[in-house]
Amino acid sequence: MKRLSPAAACLSMALTLGAGSAHALKYTLTDLGTLPGGFSSHGSAINNQGQVTGWSEVSIGEHAFMQSTSGLVDLGTLPGGYSYSHGISINDQGDVVGFSNKDFGEARAFLYRNGQLTNLGVLPGGIDSHARAINNSGQVVGHASNAAGKQRAFISNGSGLTELGVLPGGDSSIANDISNNGKITGFGTDALGDNHAFIYSNGNMVDLGTLPGGRNSYGYAINEAGQVAGTATNALGEYRSFISTAGGLLDLGTLAGGNTSGAAAINEFGHVVGSANIGTGAVHAFLYKDGVMLDLNDLIDPADAQGWVLGDATGINDSGQIIGHGRIFGEFHAFILTPSAVPEPETVALLLAGLGVVGWNVRRRPMNG
Repeated sequence: MKRLSPAAACLSMALTLGAGSAHALKYTLTDLGTLPGGFSSHGSAINNQGQVTGWSEVSIGEHAFMQSTSGLVDLGTLPGGYSYSHGISINDQGDVVGFSNKDFGEARAFLYRNGQLTNLGVLPGGIDSHARAINNSGQVVGHASNAAGKQRAFISNGSGLTELGVLPGGDSSIANDISNNGKITGFGTDALGDNHAFIYSNGNMVDLGTLPGGRNSYGYAINEAGQVAGTATNALGEYRSFISTAGGLLDLGTLAGGNTSGAAAINEFGHVVGSANIGTGAVHAFLYKDGVMLDLNDLIDPADAQGWVLGDATGINDSGQIIGHGRIFGEFHAFILTPSAVPEPETVALLLAGLGVVGWNVRRRPMNG
């Protein structure tokens, strides 16, 4: 996604080394609450400054929000009869994209920047659009209907939508994420009508295929290394989280006792978050790190855990902060998890010495969803 600053690279590496293992990592939980008049909220994305976006119920409808030091800021809706809005993605400048819609009616992609919501419009002949991601260059991707009523992936620089096309033989496509170096992922139909995840780069849409024996795959997140995280069906028709590799899609497995999982986001270190079922049938948020899928409910600081069930993790930044939503005493609230592991002094010293040898030209290590 983005190039790490030396300080961020040092901090993230130190946290990883100092923790000793993924299992040693613990998190403090922050309840983001709701907008005034609401009783539920949904967290969608988090940037490298720790700013988040999502949406919350209000007295009438649902409104997109951003988090500030004073709480959640209501981004409102597009003018002209739009009563709902959802914030889906936020870049490091604090620009938010998502969509606003009328009651049971048309939706329009929006860009929120400098306190203003801008309608990004539709494709020629189309009637709706949804923005799904924005990178630090301000490039927006999503999907919109065309004149034939088919959904098509688009890219926008904030003024007008440009179609990205479809996979060979397919007739529809959806873009879900764009990295800071312009790589795009999503999914589209193939010649058989199945959905396949893709990477779009330099004008080419490449089919990522499926898990062995599976028919469908969906790309939801991509980092600068081109690693895609998403969900695909296996030979049994079960949905599994995956990361793309040079050899194909890697099945990330499930939580203990479960048989399905779905990835939602990936950071530059290849750490993936999403949701998976467990043996009871409940759905829990997970973190995939160092080859292991961990239940985030097991990693919360006990002081913060009372009453919470973390159901879905939807975003992760390069400091390891995680955004998602869960149930707290019967209500659904957005949350932020912040790593609380502290690196050992000798770990930091060794890391700084290593950085002194290799220089400060550090890039993020590949991976995540």
